[in-house]
Amino acid sequence: MSRIFTSQIEDNANDLQHYGTPRHSGRYPWGSGENPYQGDFDFMAGVNKLRKRGLTNTEIAREYGLKTGQLRAKIDIASENIVKGRNSEIFKLADKGYSKLAISRQLGIPDTTVGYVLKNRDQVKLSSTRKVADELVKEVAAKKWIDVGRGAETAMNISKEKLAHAVELLTQDGYKLVYLTQTQMGTGKPTTMKVLIKVDPKKTSKEMWKEANEAKKRAEIDFPGFHYEERDYENPHRLETPTSVDSKRIKVRYAEEGGLQKDGIIELRRGVEDLNLGKNKYAQVRIAVDGTHFIKGVAVYSDNMPDGVDIIVNSNKPKGTPLKSFDKNEEACLKLMKVDPITNNPFGASIKQDDEKELHLFQAHYTGKDGKQHLSAINMVNEQGTWEKWKRNLPAQLLSKQTIPLAKRQLNLDARMRKDDFEELKSITNPAVKKNLLESFADNCDSAAVHLKAAAMPRQAAQLLIPLPGIKENEIYAPNFRDGEKVVLIRFPHAGRFEIPELVVNNRYREGQRVIGKAEDGVRNDAVGIHPKVAEKLSGADFDGDTALVIPNDKGQIKTYPSLKELDGFADELRVRYKRDKNSDIPPMSSQEKGMQMGLVSNLITDMTLKGAPVSEIARAVKYSMVVIDAEKHDLDWRQAAYDNNIPQLYQRWQGKSRGGASTLISQSKGEYDLPHRKAGQRRIDPETGKSRVFYVDPQTGEKLYTTTGQTRWKQVLVDKIDPETGKVMRDPKSKAKIKEPALDEDGNPIYKQVGSITKSQKGYELDPFDPRMNSGTKMEKVYAEYATEMKQLANQARLEVLHIKPNKLNTAAKQYYLKEVQELNDALALAKANAPLERKAQSLASKFFNLKKQENPELIYDKDKIKKVRAQCLEEARYRVGAKKHQIDITDRQWEAIQAGAISNAKLEEILKNTDVDKLKRRALPKTKKGISAGKLATAKLRLDNGYSPSEVADSLGVSVSTLYRALGKEDQIGTT
Repeated sequence: MSRIFTSQIEDNANDLQHYGTPRHSGRYPWGSGENPYQGDFDFMAGVNKLRKRGLTNTEIAREYGLKTGQLRAKIDIASENIVKGRNSEIFKLADKGYSKLAISRQLGIPDTTVGYVLKNRDQVKLSSTRKVADELVKEVAAKKWIDVGRGAETAMNISKEKLAHAVELLTQDGYKLVYLTQTQMGTGKPTTMKVLIKVDPKKTSKEMWKEANEAKKRAEIDFPGFHYEERDYENPHRLETPTSVDSKRIKVRYAEEGGLQKDGIIELRRGVEDLNLGKNKYAQVRIAVDGTHFIKGVAVYSDNMPDGVDIIVNSNKPKGTPLKSFDKNEEACLKLMKVDPITNNPFGASIKQDDEKELHLFQAHYTGKDGKQHLSAINMVNEQGTWEKWKRNLPAQLLSKQTIPLAKRQLNLDARMRKDDFEELKSITNPAVKKNLLESFADNCDSAAVHLKAAAMPRQAAQLLIPLPGIKENEIYAPNFRDGEKVVLIRFPHAGRFEIPELVVNNRYREGQRVIGKAEDGVRNDAVGIHPKVAEKLSGADFDGDTALVIPNDKGQIKTYPSLKELDGFADELRVRYKRDKNSDIPPMSSQEKGMQMGLVSNLITDMTLKGAPVSEIARAVKYSMVVIDAEKHDLDWRQAAYDNNIPQLYQRWQGKSRGGASTLISQSKGEYDLPHRKAGQRRIDPETGKSRVFYVDPQTGEKLYTTTGQTRWKQVLVDKIDPETGKVMRDPKSKAKIKEPALDEDGNPIYKQVGSITKSQKGYELDPFDPRMNSGTKMEKVYAEYATEMKQLANQARLEVLHIKPNKLNTAAKQYYLKEVQELNDALALAKANAPLERKAQSLASKFFNLKKQENPELIYDKDKIKKVRAQCLEEARYRVGAKKHQIDITDRQWEAIQAGAISNAKLEEILKNTDVDKLKRRALPKTKKGISAGKLATAKLRLDNGYSPSEVADSLGVSVSTLYRALGKEDQIGTT
């Protein structure tokens, strides 16, 4: 159907809403004979009567027992049917020889309408909604399950309203909408997939839902116009089969030979073609060996290599340990490659490729002496310059263990910056842009109240750790920092001040210059060199890619504490003292148990520190944590360690629970919090109109509003498994937990029960930070609770500001003037929206991949770090397979002019803004000041400079250049001196 005729139908449909019952002769409209669309005439007549009485669509929908969306669909369908009936009458009369004027008089419609319909006879036979519905019918017949959620309309080249109306039409004709919850692999947040299926009268709603849900898990749900066949897939971005080096080129430097001091460092012969690090002096890599094993660690160049050796592997293993082993239970220097048919990645880490702008994988290629391209043996995980890009802030697990004045200062600084941002955002003149940025700002403030991260310290940076055995134990080679200044190093997870070494920067150390590079080299260095003994104080850091937060500390603001005497030598002896007797009944530690125990003891250490526990007791908890960390890998008896250090007593004394559990704001804020299932919005009486409508924000407080839905879900009933021989409950031999099995009815079918659905949230979002359920009342908690309260209040203020924003009206003259720019933005938006169904497909496929990996390794689900990594890999692979890629709209200067002139409707603009870069948008939208920086931001800039931040750091935080900062400060004479 042509664009013109679609518009004509919509215009006619709008006309129908104004004239009530059309002119007719006799009982039926448009002449004699039964009208098949009489119900549509009656419906529209009823709607129009209610509209004349002043009722809104929402109120009319309630009169008819419909939802507002269903009413719109019904109006659209009825209007199209009426037009279809009218056109049918026109064709009948024309076929009988009636003239255009005669038809006009007979039907009581303009002769221009008759002429248009007759001229476009071939195009007007079928309503657009019915055509869309017929397309969906074909799709469901072919695929059984069709995703008709957001973005599916773009794939069909129709409006979202037209798709919604076609789906509504089908739900009245033997089809059903099924809503499936899908957990995003990247964020872990739930999203809803809207799926259209044909009703099977032989099956219950629950059975149809279960089938559709299984189809989602198997990634069998496609959207209209798209079909994914895994057998036909060849991923051009897959890892190439890694190039292996011959193990004869490798030498192992064992623990007794100095390997322990540099464990994790891979030394490479300089100038070897297939081992070239490119522009990097160091990089985190994987190197395949003999096609079966691989080396992992940080690669650096060495100029002191034995003859015939190109790679030295520094190992903590003793002499006699074999280089390779095919027995997973036998110690070896190299790791066994993994079979991974999904991503073809034998290393288990995300490797990068050198042919992508956004590095997905890194397998470098080089031109050999034969003039041909070859795949390097170097597979990069992170290259030089990667670590400096990591986020800079101070997490609560660090700052809460420092002094209260320092915590207050950094939290207040963060709050001050956010308040200045808020004042700037309020000055934006474009309503849609202002609304978008304020909503994003409010969400960020809500998040800040949960994660409790403070502003970064001056010049702090995340740095890769590289061992320099020749440097003094109290020194550090750190080219990003000033020679001679004091710095502290902090590694996460962070137990306390006793794990913070303070060192003096020595950038004259030649070995550091050779391995890491000088500050003057022109390449950004983000590594530091330390003596291996320093790593011991850093909670046993390794050199295979571990990092530390490095903070200048000449003023001594970060407090340190001597290493705990109770821990002297403990790291060296624990693997011997707590080695589990394999003949005992004590089960080995599982990944599940490790994850749980590490979470418990980490919270315990945090809570003990906040509550002022004696150092001797904290040392007991730290000892236990050190055993737990190594227990699974080295088969240690962690239960004996818990007994030796009387951990239950510490749990009871400092957390009030003999089995542990978070008890302070710092340890609980990010904890899970389950609520009865709810949806956004709450129906209330609008005080301005006196009518009922849905409010999403409380107009008095600015808080988000929700409504409990009462939604339920089906859950399989599980019962204890009984040993048929002994009649006793069976237990897992490792965890000793009861083994459950599905309950069956008399016919042997699984039993399900309906339970209330839940909404997962976090305590920091749902509870007041001063609530005794999450705040034990310590002084440090009060500091953080005040910050969290301030952040929540700021978020509410931003939402209240949004409520008062009135949208601009479309400027038709501007739309015509900026026709080219409007079309460009429409095309960009269509491309961005087209990714939504592809992303849902990728999420389902990634979930399938992840489930396959869980089947191979069931205990994977208990290791949070591994879960995060594997999920990311599966999602990345799935996105490449289906072609899902976020298309961000980069607004040009001319397009911005069009937006400011009102050439884009408010609704369309809001969609565009959701798909653009927020920081770029903010820079465009904020009013230009004479000095380039607002008064509020300038005040904050001065505050940061007074507290020791460098001009470049302050300028970066404001999103301006250093020269702009100096001009705003009236220090033009200093431009170019930094």
